[in-house]
Amino acid sequence: MGAGQRMASPPAAVAVPLLLLFVVPFWSHVASADGGAPAWTTALQKHVAFFDADSDGIVSFSETERGLRAIGLGAAEATVKATLINGVIGPKTRPENATTSKFSIYIENIHQGIHGSDSGSYDAQGRFVPAKFNEIFTKHAKVEPNAVNESELEAMRIANREDGDDIGR
Repeated sequence: MGAGQRMASPPAAVAVPLLLLFVVPFWSHVASADGGAPAWTTALQKHVAFFDADSDGIVSFSETERGLRAIGLGAAEATVKATLINGVIGPKTRPENATTSKFSIYIENIHQGIHGSDSGSYDAQGRFVPAKFNEIFTKHAKVEPNAVNESELEAMRIANREDGDDIGR
């Protein structure tokens, strides 16, 4: 091998870090030893945890509203959507012995908040379903193959509507 040439990485040397990158995010839901935030098990729990600003496992109305603002919604739209999201999902995820608002979303029980008329990207246990997620783009992405714009998203919502499911819409 000449000067300045790099030796090719053996397959095992590349496979181990890639395997760790895949496995680490999917470790089970356990509280950290120092009492920090839990590491959520399902993809849906991880998705909802984005909104849990204080990492207590509960997403309050104000946390949902702040999270929606953080992803670019205006104040009025974030307030309306937070009201709908927490108003519908909060009571479904609330444990019987809870002492917080009935509109708080409990991440541990988020699978109970899965609603009809959705894309099916998460199954009944909150696990990610890649085929259903990819279907969003194969069926609805017309302008860009890897993205949906606002009108395509609305077309998807209409296509996914189930009769009689006024809340899930």
